[in-house]
Amino acid sequence: MEIEAARDWVRPELPPELLAAYRALLSWDDKAGLMQLFMDHFTTGGEDVMRDFLAAPTNAMNDEYYTSGKIAALCQLAGTFEIYERLWYDRPLCAAVIRRTLAGEKPTPALLDALDKPKPVASRPGPRATRMRAGTPLVEAMAGFFRRLLDNETAFIIVNTIFWIGLTALLLSDPLRLTVGGSLLALALGGYLLSAGLSPRITRGMAQPEAARILAAIFGLAATMMVLMLIHVLSGGGP
Repeated sequence: MEIEAARDWVRPELPPELLAAYRALLSWDDKAGLMQLFMDHFTTGGEDVMRDFLAAPTNAMNDEYYTSGKIAALCQLAGTFEIYERLWYDRPLCAAVIRRTLAGEKPTPALLDALDKPKPVASRPGPRATRMRAGTPLVEAMAGFFRRLLDNETAFIIVNTIFWIGLTALLLSDPLRLTVGGSLLALALGGYLLSAGLSPRITRGMAQPEAARILAAIFGLAATMMVLMLIHVLSGGGP
């Protein structure tokens, strides 16, 4: 089973058992795989495990996979997953935080701020930025709703099934709608796969992120080309 799929089976009560499993492992690669399962739920009593993996040796072949596990360990020690993306996209900062954490400090957001390079002072926001901030509570409420929906596996399956059945029925009700709607879906899928191929964010935590990005880029490009050829044919450019 792929690590990304195995994460779906991890429940809040399972991490303590994962800690025991980690302590029984001898291979760093096996430990790196297990660390990917600590990305969604916090655990207690695992500080020794997290600090142990922070010392795991990295090289060009395992850098992204191990770094993903190390950032998960830092999140566990910090008690928040909010620092994940910041550390993922700033590798020098990530390395500095790992060094300070191994020296005995806690990887809090305040430590990240202290180690981060000074940023230019932001200019005073204009009226548009002020209006955007005024809508933040609504955005946060919507984000919270969708987060709860995704956390509830049964509700997510029901809503997802209803959505796709309704969309399929809508597309099949008219040939032109099927052609145009199917093309738009294929184009959206192609765009998403291309973005996955170009960004490490989407494929993080996978056992083979490089291979996943290559395949995503290939399939995304293929889907996009198929849509473009279909548009060319429908516009009278082909037989």
